[in-house]
Amino acid sequence: MKHITLLFIAILILASCANKKEQVSTFWISGFKVSCDAGAGKSNCLLINKSEELKDDSWELFYSDIEGFGFRQGDLKKVEILIEQPEDRALASDVSKMKYTLIKELEEITDPRAALAVNWQLEELNGTVLNERIIPPTLTFSLLEMEIHGNGGCNSYNGAITKLGLNSIAFGDLIKTLKMCAEDTAEEEYLNALSKVSFFEIENTR
Repeated sequence: MKHITLLFIAILILASCANKKEQVSTFWISGFKVSCDAGAGKSNCLLINKSEELKDDSWELFYSDIEGFGFRQGDLKKVEILIEQPEDRALASDVSKMKYTLIKELEEITDPRAALAVNWQLEELNGTVLNERIIPPTLTFSLLEMEIHGNGGCNSYNGAITKLGLNSIAFGDLIKTLKMCAEDTAEEEYLNALSKVSFFEIENTR
């Protein structure tokens, strides 16, 4: 009888262990969050990049919490994560059922994109310093909403950020108001240049 009992316990243990899957994944977590639809309503999600050395700009939304991970605005972190999931549930089918636990932080650097989230004013356009008599266009980044807005010198404008890598950037169609402008502005040239931007570099944030 004792032999049968021990065998029965062993079977239960094995069955319990086989009821879930575990895997270890390594990826980068961005230094800012973005607004996302988490199923039950709007939330703020992390962005992750699964490339080993951040050699591409394939950032994707990460909808779940990571147990033990401390997010800090502006810090780009490479992490090792334990993923636990039921054996009969595919990862892509219901992410909310997965459990993510931080194993360790492997690397931490400053995320240059976080520094974009301030108010900017145009100083130079197409290699020429802006004429002091012209009202300088402005630009504000909303990383949470992945949008930009500002004033071209006369009309207000806004648009979506369609791509944002560590130094690559692109905007969708820019929408502006149609106010008649009494003074000379650099608005048309500025908005045209802005729509063609593909790269950014932050020299200072004075």
